[in-house]
Amino acid sequence: ENRRRPSLTRHLDRAIERLTRAMARVDLPENLRTALEPVLQELVDARAAGKNARGAARDAIVSRLQAIDEQIAGALHSLAPQDARDAARLEAESELAAYRTRLTGDAWNRALSINTDRILRERYGVVSVFHHLG
Repeated sequence: ENRRRPSLTRHLDRAIERLTRAMARVDLPENLRTALEPVLQELVDARAAGKNARGAARDAIVSRLQAIDEQIAGALHSLAPQDARDAARLEAESELAAYRTRLTGDAWNRALSINTDRILRERYGVVSVFHHLG
């Protein structure tokens, strides 16, 4: 089966638009906005580079997007106000409570981290720039 991959340019256009919208939010802490500015520029640069990228060049850009996504998550976890981080973690624990006895320590911590990240992203409108791209 010859399945076409999603358009990198269109994906980056959407990621740039969503990150720009998130950065314009009045409730986004200024230190987080400042941390996201170079990320936005990197997405703009990746879009320019990705316009005609094929094969290994495209794959390198997609790999970089995964690293950018991890950078965004790190910024959210370290720069969001402590009360927002605490609230996100409590909400994540509540959502995952039914699985607590079935998950080992590492699996529980990973699920908790992923869910906390999702909640913080939703709170500030900062979506994944890597999701559904391969």
